Amino acid sequence: MLKRWGSSRNNQRGLSQIELLLGVLIISVISVALLSALQLSVVSTVQNRVQTSGAQLLQMAYTQLRSVDFYQVFPCDSSLPRYGLRTDYPNFTTLNQIRDKTLQLGFSKFTIELAFMRRDTTDANGNGFTSDLIPFADNGFRVDRYDPNIRYFDQNGNGDYYDTYYVGVRRVSEMPDTHLKLVTLKLWKGNKVVLKDAQLFNLEGFTGKESPSSESPLTLSLDVPANNASLYDLTTSTRANAFALAITRSYPSSVVAYRADAANPPLSYLRLSGTTEPSATVRFYVGYTTGTPVDSVPTDVSGNFNFQSGAITARLVEGRNQLFARTFKGSLTSPFALREVIRDLAPPLISSAAPPSPTQTLSPYIAGVLVDSPTQAGAEVSGITAGVITFKLDGVVAGSRYDPSSGVVVLVDSGTLLPPVLSTGTHTVILEGGDNAYYKVSKTWSFQVAIDTYDPSPPAIANKSPTGMTSNPQPVISVRVFDNQSGINPQSIVMTLDGAVVVNASNVAQAYDPSTGVVQYQPPAPLGAGSHDVTITVSHWATAPPDRTTRSEPWSFTVNGS
Repeated sequence: MLKRWGSSRNNQRGLSQIELLLGVLIISVISVALLSALQLSVVSTVQNRVQTSGAQLLQMAYTQLRSVDFYQVFPCDSSLPRYGLRTDYPNFTTLNQIRDKTLQLGFSKFTIELAFMRRDTTDANGNGFTSDLIPFADNGFRVDRYDPNIRYFDQNGNGDYYDTYYVGVRRVSEMPDTHLKLVTLKLWKGNKVVLKDAQLFNLEGFTGKESPSSESPLTLSLDVPANNASLYDLTTSTRANAFALAITRSYPSSVVAYRADAANPPLSYLRLSGTTEPSATVRFYVGYTTGTPVDSVPTDVSGNFNFQSGAITARLVEGRNQLFARTFKGSLTSPFALREVIRDLAPPLISSAAPPSPTQTLSPYIAGVLVDSPTQAGAEVSGITAGVITFKLDGVVAGSRYDPSSGVVVLVDSGTLLPPVLSTGTHTVILEGGDNAYYKVSKTWSFQVAIDTYDPSPPAIANKSPTGMTSNPQPVISVRVFDNQSGINPQSIVMTLDGAVVVNASNVAQAYDPSTGVVQYQPPAPLGAGSHDVTITVSHWATAPPDRTTRSEPWSFTVNGS
């Protein structure tokens, strides 16, 4: 009995030890979870404090910066010697105060970035607005692309752009003097920006008095011509006929073109209109903004102008032209209004009409090439307007696909996107198109569909790829199918890869090129190493003999897994 009693006591002791270990383990798990939650809470709290203190620091910094001279707010980096500024910079005390607070709050540095902004009163960027702010746009020579008066200018020749100088009684900066700066402050930890803000600084806000911006106190809105519009010329019968040609589809409202020629002066001259200062003068330049203006026009008592310029029209060249306009009134000027226009002197052409006649298939490849080429090599053209392209088959508008890179327009069945299935006999097609200068073109051709219902040869299959070994795990699998007697039925094409159907009537329009007979398929995911089997099956249109209407051929290739 004593032995049994001792054994029971040992069991209880062992059980108690297990319970103790389990209890310790549970407490440990709970403790780790609590510590993790506490750690996340601490991290979240710290991040919130960083955000709060950083935001307060940024606002303090902006307040400090607004207390200095507007012209002394420069890009800088607090980690660089003297902030990257020259030794005589007068506001190091202000920057030091911002730097000390930055380090005190645990940030490694602050940086200041500047963008010189201006009101786009002339819609120089062509986005349709004249009240938005746009940044200084460097043309590569430290001069603004739209207004050459806005620039970096080392007036005293000391090699930097930190100084100011006077023009009459007005103080001017060597940096782009737009009177508006977008000041971006960034707080860093190591090599990472952890907080940033951007605020607009306006010179008038520093001086407390109104002062015209350096670009000009005058405004100018040049409404016609629109930016990137096309110009047409009707001085030849070819261009005049192309312009007047009636086509099925109307031009979309987004396509804007203007007449610019000397055929019927002054009504055929390029029209220029807009709004600026009352009783002022608007001067126009072509291609550059210096020298003698090409033409000018006075504005009425409301500031409007609307005229047609023979001088500007005569200066236009084939291709892209830059037109600049500027208002002058006394000693004041407006910014330059820039318009880029394309003078197009060549109507589009249609060539390479297909198919030949007769054609031996019920689903012929019907296509033409529509291109817009200049009369002078290298000149820019207005380009084809895809929205007016129309294919008609036997008088009925059909579906089409246009490839702007090649100019090829293909007639397709709107439902299948494949070549239409036609009856035997003669068919007529019309292809219409136009370019962005409103020149139109139309071409009509006919062809005969003629096939034999008896075709003793099955379709041909050639050019299988890949074969043998390939290192590409996602190869383009391709094969050419053709039949010179009765033509390929595209919807009969079926391709399988390792027993699975990958091309059939549901997607053959994307896989089959009727101009070449090539069927292509690329697996969406890499294939495994080893051998892979492909089968292509295709039928022609002839119905006899029944055992020769279809051909099916397998082949295989191996993906090299090394």
